[in-house]
Amino acid sequence: MQMPFTIEFMGTPEAGKTSLIHRLTNYLETKGLKTFVVQESAELLPSFFPKGSMEAHYWIRLKAALSLLEIQVSKTNYDVILIDRGIIDSFFWNNYYATLGKISFETDSLAKSFFKSIGIQYPDLVILLRASIDESLKRRGGEGRLVNRKFLKNFNDKLDEFKKTIQLPIFELDTTNLTQEEVFNTVIAHIPTL
Repeated sequence: MQMPFTIEFMGTPEAGKTSLIHRLTNYLETKGLKTFVVQESAELLPSFFPKGSMEAHYWIRLKAALSLLEIQVSKTNYDVILIDRGIIDSFFWNNYYATLGKISFETDSLAKSFFKSIGIQYPDLVILLRASIDESLKRRGGEGRLVNRKFLKNFNDKLDEFKKTIQLPIFELDTTNLTQEEVFNTVIAHIPTL
């Protein structure tokens, strides 16, 4: 079985990751490429987990690992897999929480070892979408309890530090002043197999 080309999407909240994935899926399928989307695990979080809690964080990371493992061992021959926040995003969040002192750096390291021990494969390409704080809040409809100006500032700062550690092909795009069409066309032009 030929391994599919795998793309993981991550970045600033409201930068357009999910919208882009939907557009790419339709585009790839019209080109005759069998495409599978790994949905963002945070969207599947059971309601009994308090949002923003460490328990929710662990559940989201484990669900992402489970989804990726299921795809890797399935008998379906996909051409492309699009991942809405997967293993690299998990590494980012573990590192983020470690720098805030919510988990230890040892726990962060153990989490990476866990993914490796169960054979989770890294994506072929990471697409990192960014948006300014003001644009992110505008698209979100204002500040919330968890996603607010302070959170977004800290998130973007930590993302800048983290992206330097990614040892994979990465394409970064600031979507702040771009239409969805411009984002889509720019990304298509930078995916090597399309």
